[in-house]
Amino acid sequence: MDHPPSNAPATNPPIQWDDSSVHNVHYPNFCNVEHSDRDFTLLFGNGQRSGAAEGAMSVKLQDRVVLRPLAAKLLGTLLGNAVSRFESRYGTLGEAYQPLPGSAKLGESVQPLLNVATLPEKGQLLLDLIARLNIPHESERSVKLLPGIALTERFLLGLHQSHLTPQARTRLPVICKRMGMPEPFLAEFNAGLGAAKFIHFGFEQNESSAIYKVYLESNAAPALSAAPGTQAPFELYRGFKWNAADPAHHAITKYIAHPGMSPMEMDARLPEYASGIELELSRAVLGLASERIEARRLLFVEAVEENNPRRSFDLNLYGARLEVAELYPYLRQFARDRGISGEVFNQAYEPHKHRTFGHISAGSDRHGRGFATIYFGGQPA
Repeated sequence: MDHPPSNAPATNPPIQWDDSSVHNVHYPNFCNVEHSDRDFTLLFGNGQRSGAAEGAMSVKLQDRVVLRPLAAKLLGTLLGNAVSRFESRYGTLGEAYQPLPGSAKLGESVQPLLNVATLPEKGQLLLDLIARLNIPHESERSVKLLPGIALTERFLLGLHQSHLTPQARTRLPVICKRMGMPEPFLAEFNAGLGAAKFIHFGFEQNESSAIYKVYLESNAAPALSAAPGTQAPFELYRGFKWNAADPAHHAITKYIAHPGMSPMEMDARLPEYASGIELELSRAVLGLASERIEARRLLFVEAVEENNPRRSFDLNLYGARLEVAELYPYLRQFARDRGISGEVFNQAYEPHKHRTFGHISAGSDRHGRGFATIYFGGQPA
């Protein structure tokens, strides 16, 4: 048997990483390095300006890593080499966020946002009814993450009041009837239609049934433009929801907006609605968005339903112009913690990772289960 010469370089065995107990620190906006004569300490956290005149920074420390001096030097070398390779491939990094050169622009994707052929029959019906109005409308998709499940057959179609022709306006109640909207809802819908700025029609295929939804959205401009300190909560949406196969199972959801809340105030309110990994995900997304957008353009909305345990909130973050791909570490970790397989997660994530992220909703659903829903791709249909 031949043997390698004794002076041959030793081969390093492959490293197998066990990430079963890893603690991830995703996209901190603050980091610092401290050192003594014995070690180096890396500090990671998320900071926000206090709003005071001096612009003090309040930093929530997420994690610290303590290294021996030699390990710190090796880490610096490895990190410098990795950044050099990155810049040689993608271009020189600036100090502010910039998308990777050559990546898809926000809102762009190879696949259409809504593919009629792949939707359930009830979803196809709604698309057809709205298309027959022959007026401009916007479409938006969402994915609802539950224990072990990712619900992807969900969409909204939005109509602006100014685009409603007289014929289209008279057709809306007819569309609601075709969808099987319960009679009490129909009367309330007709009464509120004239004052609504937007009308949204939605569909959701859940684990056992198809759900239809219709929302009346109020004109939020006066409340949002009011002087700071005078802005009061107001009803932004009223949602009518029912089982497409059995309209006797229905509910009305009121969405109460709280204008003027700072990101820190929103962060403090989140535990009232969500806990555990739903809370962690929501806080991470809020922190990432608040660095891209003025606080006044963030909006906190709570969802209220009578006679069931649902309690949730919604954060509208479209103004931050985030890409779904930027949320990947948070979403992937959430899916792992919720027992959603990698295959199921990728099927939900990959087709839409370059779309514009819109808002996140989280809390407890009507069955008391923790959930998180992300909305994306709001665009003209």
